[in-house]
Amino acid sequence: MIYIFYNETWGTVCDDSFDNIDAQVACRQLGYNNGIFAGSTTKSVEKQMWLDNVDCSGDENKLADCTHSGWGVEDCFRGEHVKIKCNNNTEGDVRLSSGKLEILHNNEWGTVCSDNFDKIEAQVACNQLGYSYGSVLEKTVATSTLRIWLSELRCNGGETKLSDCSHTDWGKHTCSHGNIVGIRCFEGNGV
Repeated sequence: MIYIFYNETWGTVCDDSFDNIDAQVACRQLGYNNGIFAGSTTKSVEKQMWLDNVDCSGDENKLADCTHSGWGVEDCFRGEHVKIKCNNNTEGDVRLSSGKLEILHNNEWGTVCSDNFDKIEAQVACNQLGYSYGSVLEKTVATSTLRIWLSELRCNGGETKLSDCSHTDWGKHTCSHGNIVGIRCFEGNGV
């Protein structure tokens, strides 16, 4: 839940029209790189609700700089307090989830199609994760319902991030969810 200090009193923010852009501004104000709107609290909180109908462009430094209904002007139930999740992930970050390679784009985790994904691409992804070596798992191992972000990746091996390799446009692919990349990252000789 977001708490905001105004007029010597702590209060909350109503969820009316609150979205991921608003959450990103709030998270940046808290010192994080990124964030998402995580819904509303289901419990009633007896706090002043300071902000309602928050609408940020994304360029603001703090939530109070966004347009809103006015301090203390709200029409919310006491169970409509905003929840956010903040993180320091950045565009193009990668992670492994049960062997599946996932990549962050537009603040949403997605997968990578296995078309043309080979040892060089696995090496770049594993290097990005801080490992020395990588190998591709059999494509039948990895399935997912996440959005498929990248396809037709071609790396030369010198890239520092997988997103620096050539690829089709984000989200453009002919890949099925049963045909996504799984990789194994390791140190040493892999035994």
